[in-house]
Amino acid sequence: MLVGGVVQVELEFSADFMFSIGSLYRAPPLVVDTLLTTEVAKGHMQQGEGIRLDSHGNCKLVGVAPIVRVNDVFLNTFLTLPTECLAIMQTKLIFLD
Repeated sequence: MLVGGVVQVELEFSADFMFSIGSLYRAPPLVVDTLLTTEVAKGHMQQGEGIRLDSHGNCKLVGVAPIVRVNDVFLNTFLTLPTECLAIMQTKLIFLD
């Protein structure tokens, strides 16, 4: 049995985000790798605070990830790369017997 609000959760998060404008423009993927946590996540520009797992399986995971320049001048300028992103994931975990 879970005791509400006391279980720390961490999740490795890795994703490629694709940006395109129809068939006219397709940027290289933006890679996001971070550790999502129910604790505090801090970067140089971003920060977030998660919420620990409760007795119903609910928690909030946060993570800060650096976003590096890509081989595309337009996307680098449009997103002011390099920069940081804050990932926030409201989560419900279900544990099966």
